[in-house]
Amino acid sequence: ILMVIFGMIFDLKLAVYTLISMFITTWVIDFMESGLEEARTVMIVSAKSRLIAKSIMAKMHRGVTFLTGTGGYTGERQEVVLCVVNPTEVPQLKEIVFAVDEQAFLIINNAKEVVGQGFKLKPFEY
Repeated sequence: ILMVIFGMIFDLKLAVYTLISMFITTWVIDFMESGLEEARTVMIVSAKSRLIAKSIMAKMHRGVTFLTGTGGYTGERQEVVLCVVNPTEVPQLKEIVFAVDEQAFLIINNAKEVVGQGFKLKPFEY
């Protein structure tokens, strides 16, 4: 809102340049803070969680963790597969999951930092 008012009072071109520089500055600061170690955490809810996990481990050589979940609507207990991958591996992971179970439910989140085998081995100290 301030930039719109600034653009109306002064110069629209200057306001646009200011917005662009603010965006770039924010992006650079975020990049400096998080670095190149970007990762995605994927939670997979499926009745075929064991088969999906075996496929992920065999085809992607990534570890998985089983979590126990309970359906809020059905009340049924179900295994949830948790897997951490690089952003470039997400399409392959989706392909593997949906090849096993077309009805699988995926939740994909950005991971700010991942420390462990297959990723950064030592945590960044502040």
